[in-house]
Parts: sequence; structure tokens; C-alpha cells
Amino acid sequence: MNTTYPLIHLFGKTFNVPSYQRGYRWTKIEVNELLNDLYEFLRNKQNGRFYCLQPIVLKKIGENEYDLIDGQQRLTTLYLILSFLEDSRFEDNYNQELFKLNYTTRDNCRQFLEEKRFANGIDDTNIDYHYMCLAYEAITNWFAGQPGAKSKMTALLMDSDEDENRNVKLIWYEIGPEENPIEAFVRLNIGKIPLTDAELIKALLLQSDKYSDSKRDTIRRRLFEIASEWDQIEYNLQKEEVWYFINDRPKDTPTHIDFIFDLIADQENQFEERPEKHATYHIISKYLSDVLAKNKTTMNGDAGMLHAVELFWEKVTNYYNYIMEWYGERDLFHYIVYLINEKGKGNIDVLIEASKVMTKTEFKVYLRKQIKDGLDYRRTRKNRYGKQIPVTFETLVYETEEGRNDKAQILKILLLHNIITTQNSEKELARFPFNLYKKVGAKKRWSLEHIHARKIEPITDREKQNLWMNDHMISLRSIDSENHKSLIKQLQNTVNMEKIEQELFDQLVEKVAKVYQRATELDEKEVHLIGNMCLIDAELNSHLNRSMFDVKREKIKQREIDGCYIPICSRNAFLKAYSVYPKNTAFWDRKDREAYISHMKTTLNPFIQDDWK
Repeated sequence: MNTTYPLIHLFGKTFNVPSYQRGYRWTKIEVNELLNDLYEFLRNKQNGRFYCLQPIVLKKIGENEYDLIDGQQRLTTLYLILSFLEDSRFEDNYNQELFKLNYTTRDNCRQFLEEKRFANGIDDTNIDYHYMCLAYEAITNWFAGQPGAKSKMTALLMDSDEDENRNVKLIWYEIGPEENPIEAFVRLNIGKIPLTDAELIKALLLQSDKYSDSKRDTIRRRLFEIASEWDQIEYNLQKEEVWYFINDRPKDTPTHIDFIFDLIADQENQFEERPEKHATYHIISKYLSDVLAKNKTTMNGDAGMLHAVELFWEKVTNYYNYIMEWYGERDLFHYIVYLINEKGKGNIDVLIEASKVMTKTEFKVYLRKQIKDGLDYRRTRKNRYGKQIPVTFETLVYETEEGRNDKAQILKILLLHNIITTQNSEKELARFPFNLYKKVGAKKRWSLEHIHARKIEPITDREKQNLWMNDHMISLRSIDSENHKSLIKQLQNTVNMEKIEQELFDQLVEKVAKVYQRATELDEKEVHLIGNMCLIDAELNSHLNRSMFDVKREKIKQREIDGCYIPICSRNAFLKAYSVYPKNTAFWDRKDREAYISHMKTTLNPFIQDDWK
């Protein structure tokens, strides 16, 4: 049955959002789009007599009570808008009782909405409430930016068809009493981009209508338990620290439990060619069908269907429990977050299988062994004379004259140094902030920074040249203003020039570099060794171009003040935290490098103790 009704036709009725459906997920973007469309309709009478919303699809289950199969995002948002307009509605004598919404996986959802608890700030009790609060906040802000819109919008939403009012209508589509609502839900949504594999799987699992009437109430209670567990898993995986613990995908995906479904699908895939669209959904659908077929001789009907669901859900909770156990234990967290970062999510299955047969102590030893083997720097390399020499920790190099390098190994070691340094800290049981590390890496990438500057591409941009000269005039004055008076004057004169020849600028850079080179006792070969390396994001790396040590330090300090993430060991290096009573703060000298290397080796001893002798 397909009919167009004014919005007030819904008033006084109750709409249940079944457990198999997605939760409320509209953001500021969708809320503003709806409000903007409504307001644009209001301001232009040529748009017609009514604004038509997309259909809501329903199945009647009682007097004035319906299961809402499709359209709950729009209907929930309209409820929030009408709640915001409550004062305006009553002032203009629109006193009708609103419709009621009931999310079946939320015991007190109706009270939450009727008591307008979404207006009291962000409620993180569950993820649906979180999004409802954000949507209400967006509605409040939208009306604040549209003076005079409240009364007009109230009339548009509340007027009937009488007196040729302009109003809002929606398409009311009611399925027949015999039609399966889950099949209708999947059919209506499978072509829509917002629907994720996880939401399709939810409909597949929690379809109590497919069970016989005699068992439906008992089975529905069990499916409700699964829906509640699903919600708790989704809620925890939405937490930024947990999400980035197990993968480096952006956090802005609508559902996160599909991470676990993807792991299961990778294990259970029986297709010769993986489906191109909704692969995880199709693989798990086939898995459930295969379980039913396998057990049909001993278990059929309701028992077989529920058994298939229970087996699948056991897999889900098994993954989830391991993830949360690892996340909750500091040593396991730091070891595993490093291994997943290096080897990818596929390594999770390997780690689970290992942990099943080991005590926790044995498992930690196993993890340290996996990390140690993955560092992969113990080998030989030809020197300039063609002789094979062992590569040791101290001789790991950014690049050699022959074009060889250990960049990948150095990146691994520096990351591990930061992680284990944090793990060893007793300060408030600190954890390495992998959420910050991965978010920065996704946007800007992490790169190796030479603590003491090396020779790189010339600076040709005039603004950057002036910035470099001004920074290093400050540096030279702080080192020894009297002895470097002549060089400082040359820099100042060059800054004041209308035009700078590139050759002149490069000569000044070389002169400044020699001042630092003499003080650091660092030859050209040593500048590329691991003792002169730290982790910095690529954007900051470009800003530090050819800057000397103390100039780099000031830029790093300012960046951290501005709220940017700087890895702890990189910060410590530039603060000379590894050196005991450093004699100067302007140079990264030999003693600083030795202290830095010593701290690395002590911290990473469990992973490098079998180094070359």
C-alpha cells in the first residue's frame, strides 16, 4: 500500500526500529541538508504545494503501532526537529501529540526521546544516543543561523492539507502481513551506499520472523541478547584508541564491527572469486547456509537456524574478547600494536592461535621473539673494498656511498624505541598513543629526520631563504655572538638584499654548516647513521629543511605547543634528555649521539641482545 500523507498523519502512532536494523547515524551533514532543503522549499512558492520526503516502509503490528523497516534516519531526525520546535509549536497552537519512536535494542529509548535528554549535551551511554545528541546540536546551530525560521518551519511541518496549506508529506508504504520484513529491508537498502556489510549481516542474523510461532518468543530473547552484545562490541570498537590498536583504517567509517566480520570472511571464504560488492556479507551468508546444510540431518528448522547463528556469533565474540584482552594489558598492548602495525590485520589470527596454547608469560616471550625476528637487520654488507662486514645496530645507515640503505630497518627500530620507552614509563601507566601516530601517518607519513642536518636539496624560495637566515642568525648569536659577528653580518646583509643570487645563499649555508660541523665532531659518513636519526612526520621534515640542531629544536617545540604530535624519543633527542649535564644546547655532538644510542640499546635489549659480537 503506497499513499502520500502529511507528516501529522504519523502523530499519535508508535514506530519500532527492529533489532536487525542499523542504528541512528545521521551527522551534521545530513541534518543540515534536510533543513536546507525544507527552508529552500519554504522560500520559493514555485516549488509546489508540498515538500515530499522519501518513503517510509512499515509493517503494521498493532493498533497505531508499526515496525519501521526503512526510513528511521529521516523519522528520528524529524522527531528531533519537532522537539526543538516545541515552544514554537505550542505558541502557534499546534498541540498534537508527536509520534513515538522505539529502538528495540534500547530499553529506555522512548524515555530518552520523550524526556529530551538529547538536549543535555553529548550522551555516550550508547552510540545511537551519541549521534542523536550530535544531530540535535546541529539542529540548534542551524536555527541559530536562520533568524525567523522557527515559526515558518513549524507551520510547514505541522499543517494538514486543509485550506491549501503548503506542508511536508511523506510516502507511506506498508508491506503486506505475510511479507518478510527482513527481506524487504535488505531489498530496499542493498543498493544504497550508506549500508555497510555489517548492517546487512545484522539483518541476516537477527531475523526472528523466520522462526516458527511456537519458538519465536524464546528465540527472539536470544536474538535480542546478541543484538545487545553487538551494540557493546560496536560501542567499544568506535573508541579511537581501540580502533587504531587493531588497524590503521580511518575511524570515520559508519560501523566498526565489520572489522571482525572481515577477519571471519577471510577465514571462511569459499568462493573461487571473491565477490566484488558486499563480499563479506555474501561470504558470511554462504557460511550460514553451509552450516545449515551440514547439520540438516541432525538439526533442522528453528534449531538448525539458531545453531548457525550461534556458531557465527561465537566466532565474533572470540575475536572481540581477544582484542579487548590484549588492549587491556599494557605489555600485550604494546607488543601486539607494533606487530599488527608491521604485519597487518592478518597477523591477528596467527597471534590468537599462539595464545591458545601458551600461558601469558610464554605468550609475551613469543611476542618479543616475533618482534626481534621482524627487525631484520642482522646481515652482512660489502664495504668499499668488496669485503663482507657485519651490519650491527650502530652501523645501520640511512644511505651509503654505494647506494645501499637500512631505512626500513631504522624506521622499525625508531618506532619500537618510542613504543618500549612508553611501555617502560611508570608515569600514570602510560600507553604509546598509536591513535595519534596512525592518524598523523595516514595524512602526512612518518619519515626519518637527521638530527644534525645533512646536505640536501638547495632552498630556492626567497621567503624560505629569509626564514632560514633569520633563524640561524638567532642561533649563531646564542652560540657565540662575538666570534660569529662577521657571519651574522653577512646573513643580515643578505636578508636585506632585494634579490639574492642562489650561489651566494648556498655559500652562506655552507659557512653556517661548517660552524656546526666543527662543534659536532660528525663526519659525512656518521651523519647518516642511526645515532643521528629520529622519527618526524613528513610535513615537519620539510619545514626543518637544512636547519641546524637548535633551530630544529625550537620549531619542534613550537609545533608541540600548537598541539601536534611529536614522538617521545624524537622530543627527548632534541631536548638532550639522554645526555647527562650537556655542555651545550646548540649542537648534537658526539656525546649526545653516544647517549642516544646507549638508551636505544638498553631499551631494546630484549630485541637486539643477540647482535653481532
